[in-house]
Amino acid sequence: MIRYSSSVEEVAALFVERIRSKLHPEAIELGLAALARRFGDDGFEKVGAVVYARFYGAEGEEEDELVGRQRFAAGLIQHLLDEI
Repeated sequence: MIRYSSSVEEVAALFVERIRSKLHPEAIELGLAALARRFGDDGFEKVGAVVYARFYGAEGEEEDELVGRQRFAAGLIQHLLDEI
């Protein structure tokens, strides 16, 4: 979403379009479940948010910056899942 400059709503609309097409339903369901599992609920502490923050972080980064990036990633994915 960030990399391709699309809004969460635009990306969600693409998912909804694909879901309605009934093409590859199992793959879509598994993908959405994986996002929920890796970013949902206690979000910023989940593996997806942690990996995102480390990937985009800098060496020797402050803990607060890392946690902030984790919270951003978790919130972004939760927003996407809510829109879908």
